[in-house]
This record gives sequence, structure tokens and C-alpha cells, in this order.
Amino acid sequence: MMKNKAVKNNNENQNVVGNVAVIFFAALMIAMGAILYNFKKIDIEYFAYAIAVCLLVWGIWLISRYFMRKEYLHTTNYGFSAGVLLVIAGVLSFIEYKVLADFISDYMVFSILLMGIFMLQNAVQTKNVEGKLWFINLILSIAACVASLLLYFDVNDVMTDYPLTLYFVMMVTGAAGLISLSMAGIRTYMYHKKTSIRMKRDIKDCEDWFAEDDVVFPEDEEGFDVADDVEEDMFV
Repeated sequence: MMKNKAVKNNNENQNVVGNVAVIFFAALMIAMGAILYNFKKIDIEYFAYAIAVCLLVWGIWLISRYFMRKEYLHTTNYGFSAGVLLVIAGVLSFIEYKVLADFISDYMVFSILLMGIFMLQNAVQTKNVEGKLWFINLILSIAACVASLLLYFDVNDVMTDYPLTLYFVMMVTGAAGLISLSMAGIRTYMYHKKTSIRMKRDIKDCEDWFAEDDVVFPEDEEGFDVADDVEEDMFV
């Protein structure tokens, strides 16, 4: 019982980290896209600094969580390693912020593709927990992936002639990611709740069946108990 509880808590911890990461990533896409869309003259290097800060904060949070939640008790948890990697990436982003700023458009396109992949997993998850609206997640995923590929092969021309297009797609993709995650989360919660209710009902039905007082073995015409008769046949 304690072992099952520990495994359950470990899975919940990993799910929380993953969900927080996706929510944080989607919120960052929305904020970044909205700011660039509405403030066209803003220096892109500020976003390089912002990304570096986000990486540092995220990495420190994962490292702190690893010790505070005692995640080192589980061999399948690599939150500490991920946190260290993110801290290193954040420090390097601070040092090489100009390089990061020069390739910021490529990172934006990659973020759109990455969110599309996240939404594809949400579609698969929603489908497997009997969600009827799973195809919405699939459509959002395909749209994000296709948009990212189109932007990637023409990103320089887009940034030169239509920079607002990239910012708008990034902002919309972030919002779609939040919607997709919400749909998958709600449907998964409902599925587990329904499964739990069904399991409790089945257990109660079994208990009621075994608790019935009128369940007796019938006797044959000569008065012999059928149960004893069966038992005798087993040794013949």
C-alpha cells in the first residue's frame, strides 16, 4: 500500500512539473508575441535578457523542488539534472545575449513547433481517455506545426517584410497551447473520476453479493448437500 502511494506521488510530482513547464512556456509565448506585436521599436536584446532570466528561474525552481520534495528518493526523477542544465543555459544566455538576440526569430519558430508537438500529445491523451473533442487538439497541433515549418523556410523574408505575422502566430499558438492543455487536463480528470466511481460500484456489488444470507447450496431429492456431493466427486 505504501509502495503504491509512493509511486503515485512520484507520478503526480512529474506531472506537476510538466504541466507547469508547458503553462509557463505558453504564457511566455503569449507575452513575447503580444509585446513585439504592439511595440514594434522595442530592442530585441531585452528579450534575450528575459529568456536568460526565465531559464535561470526555472532551473533554480527545479533544483529547489528536487530537495524540498525529496525527489531524490525516486530513481526515475531527473529534476536536478534538468535544473542544472537550465541554469547553465541561463548563464550562457546572459553572457552571449547578443548571439541569442541575433537568432531570436529562429527560437520563436522553434517554440511554435515545440508547442505544436505538445498539443499533439494532448490530442493523443484526450483520444485515449475517451474524449470526444480530441480532434480539436489535433487540428491545433497540425496548424502550429505547419505554420512553424512555413515560417522556418522563409523566416528571413518574414522578419524583413512581415514581422508582425511571426509575432501574431507565436501569440496565438501560446493561447492555443493553454486551451489544449486545459481540454486534456479536464478530460483526464473526468475519466479518472468516472473510473474510480465504476470501480467503487463494482467492489460494492461484490461485497453485497458475498453478504447475501439467502445464498445456500440446494439439496437433492435424497437430502444430500450438493456441495458435499461435489467434494466427494473430487476425490473419486
